[in-house]
Amino acid sequence: MHRITATRQKISPMDYKVAKITLAMFPDREFDYSLPPSVSALIGVRVLVDFRGRKTVGIITSFAKESNFATLKPILEILDSKQLLGLEHRDFARALTKIYPYPEGEFLFMMLPAYLRKNKKTSISAISQIETGVHPVAKKTFV
Repeated sequence: MHRITATRQKISPMDYKVAKITLAMFPDREFDYSLPPSVSALIGVRVLVDFRGRKTVGIITSFAKESNFATLKPILEILDSKQLLGLEHRDFARALTKIYPYPEGEFLFMMLPAYLRKNKKTSISAISQIETGVHPVAKKTFV
């Protein structure tokens, strides 16, 4: 079985113009947003988008070269400097949807600590602490 490795590499904005975003309020759908020309993004990073006049946190779940919609809103901001949710997280979320009656997006947001579900940027040190299992606020180990 061939595994797609594009999720681990930075995607050039010249290759893709559309980011598919999953939002916490609609975890069973992906919404199309345009990638700004100078932005490189990764699948699995959090982004800030305008959804119905509100700034909302979403997760990039895939990319496309074009959309079925004529006009798209742009991604307002990339909130993470590193990928938070990788291909293995998405595979696990898909597997969970076969067992439990929840959409994939809901599981992806459940995998994030509560403080990362908010409209805040994360620094590289905070992401490193997540990877090592140390909560940056409480300084306690979590699993």
